[in-house]
Amino acid sequence: MLKVISNAIWQFLTKPLIDKPRLNHQTSQSNNDDVLLETKNGINEFIFVSRSDKFHSKKRKRNKQYKRWVFMIVFFLCIIVGSVIGFYRYSINMNITDTQHLIQRMYTKDNSDITAYANEKNLNKLRTRINNMPNNRATLKVKKEYTTLNSMVNITTQYQELLNKKGRLGQTVTQRKLNDILKQLSSQKVSGKHDFILKYEDKIIKDKKIIKHANEMHDLLHTEINEQNLSFITADQINAWKELLIYSNKSQLEHDDKIKLENLQDRLSGIA
Repeated sequence: MLKVISNAIWQFLTKPLIDKPRLNHQTSQSNNDDVLLETKNGINEFIFVSRSDKFHSKKRKRNKQYKRWVFMIVFFLCIIVGSVIGFYRYSINMNITDTQHLIQRMYTKDNSDITAYANEKNLNKLRTRINNMPNNRATLKVKKEYTTLNSMVNITTQYQELLNKKGRLGQTVTQRKLNDILKQLSSQKVSGKHDFILKYEDKIIKDKKIIKHANEMHDLLHTEINEQNLSFITADQINAWKELLIYSNKSQLEHDDKIKLENLQDRLSGIA
């Protein structure tokens, strides 16, 4: 196919230009040259063409040839410039698509903790890539998604820090922090990450449910537990404490408190 196209272009450029000579019978015989032309019937005839007509004919041929070359040069320049612009736009679009996939992967890499993949190193790489993008409409969406990702990382980092302080769940300040995180998550719902946000909201609400009985359990851990105290414990409290006991396995509770929790669990199991 390319060979056919190249041959056609070459024939177009090298095609001989034959103009029908103009006859000027008013010129003198001395200024004319004999030109042998072949007619349609195959009979050779002599006609007289003036030297000035021959000169202008050659000039017209050269002008037409120049126009052809100029046209082809401009044509190929347009193709080259268009290809460069097209490749540039294609590379930008591919960069945007790859960045969007990378951001989405940070949400789904580890459903339990976004910071497992969206760590400082990866976020810095992502920030460098976004900063190198040109400022246009196409990149505004990606930059907005990156801002949302940063907000989510900050929120979930706060949440993870609270999880590492499970031994202090009964304190009011922790409840306030959980409420603050819930508010921050709710404010991010406009970003479209509803599944991700709802998942973390469920986690935090579960924590708040456990915290509801944390102060009571704290008192039980630090007072003498007798059958009379245990008789007022409801099934919901028992389940919440059981859940908190499991919840505290990875916490920073003091060793003595963990032992008390285990003892309490044994006694609660008998009641349950």
